[in-house]
Amino acid sequence: MTLTTGTTWDLVLSAPTRRESGLGGCGMSPRALYQELLYDRVRVLDLRTGEERSEGVLHPDLPLDVVDPAGLVAHLVNTPELRPVVLLSQDGAAAAAAAEQLRDLGLASVAYATGGYRAWVEAGLPVLGHTG
Repeated sequence: MTLTTGTTWDLVLSAPTRRESGLGGCGMSPRALYQELLYDRVRVLDLRTGEERSEGVLHPDLPLDVVDPAGLVAHLVNTPELRPVVLLSQDGAAAAAAAEQLRDLGLASVAYATGGYRAWVEAGLPVLGHTG
């Protein structure tokens, strides 16, 4: 038996997650990422600059770390995190490139948020401080 509130969000959040096919299939749609975050199955690493984060951030109740891209490898090596990580950049391009480089190094199995923070906002998912 499935409980529902009768809203569209029940259908959206109950739908199977979808991985995007770009860059070896490690991209994740904003909706799929949100669903994974709700169930505490992944942790987001926000690679955006301070200026980009000033436009808005993911809701603070979601598991997220702000990481300088230059220190990404050190963060992954020195953080005893059991959950998979998903990289987030402003438009998704930097996160996709970083995920591909990490896979090439064999350091971590990471995904990236397709479309980045912009796609998250466009999907109407929870943020704080969005001004656009």
